[in-house]
Amino acid sequence: MSRVEQILWPTHCVQHSHGAELHKELSILKANKRREVIHLLKGYDSDIDSYSAFWDNQKIRETSLNSTLKESNVTHVFIVGIATDVCVYSTALHAVENGYKTYIVEDACRGVDVGNINLRLDELINRNCVVIQSNEIKTRLEDI
Repeated sequence: MSRVEQILWPTHCVQHSHGAELHKELSILKANKRREVIHLLKGYDSDIDSYSAFWDNQKIRETSLNSTLKESNVTHVFIVGIATDVCVYSTALHAVENGYKTYIVEDACRGVDVGNINLRLDELINRNCVVIQSNEIKTRLEDI
């Protein structure tokens, strides 16, 4: 593999650590007959970052997310998390590339670079992503 310049981020989201836990106020849905819950792990290769939930940063290794969503006939995705301008952006970009109606839940995301957040959101909007607030999710789901 050729050398790839990467950003050295502070240690974060380490498996089994406090930083990898989901926010205590986040409602985690449980699977039932109408709903499958997907737990996705990413970032296994220490040599290549993996911002997107779909691919590593070099698009060498694809995660199981796209195939799992397709198998479940998912057509719409709602993206939340950190960081708006890095992982959320990359995941949303790949969701659109894979044909999903993609929503960014803005008030359930946080970014790294304030100046870059709006730039990235504008790029996503130009690719037909929809930026919404968490109080709009229920209405959007009812429309699907």
